[in-house]
Amino acid sequence: MPQRSWVLPILLCVLGLLSTASAHADTRCEGKLVSEGDPQYQVRNLCGSPDQTSQRVEVRTVRRWVEGRCQMTPRGPVCGAGYFEEVAVQVVVEDWIYDLGPHNLIRFLTFEQGRLIRITTGGYGTKEI
Repeated sequence: MPQRSWVLPILLCVLGLLSTASAHADTRCEGKLVSEGDPQYQVRNLCGSPDQTSQRVEVRTVRRWVEGRCQMTPRGPVCGAGYFEEVAVQVVVEDWIYDLGPHNLIRFLTFEQGRLIRITTGGYGTKEI
């Protein structure tokens, strides 16, 4: 029977990568942690002004529950059935890019309605620092 001592270490590495991929994303600016959910003003305060920004408005459809109307009768209030309605809402999305120089990965930060929702990295930066 062939020896398979390499299987367990590889399996543990793969599981470790999967657990970090689904973890809450964050990044460091000036030694301080910036995390998803942080407001824009806090990120700008910690990281400074981004190297590039873009803004767009996305229209999204959301479903919300609407309670049925109630009427007062001699026997007390009688309420109709509620229903779901679809409503179009506008969401402001901003993308910020931080080029941290040739020895660091570029950071892409996405905000919705002023809150950080996603942090991703790209290749190494090009800006001279």
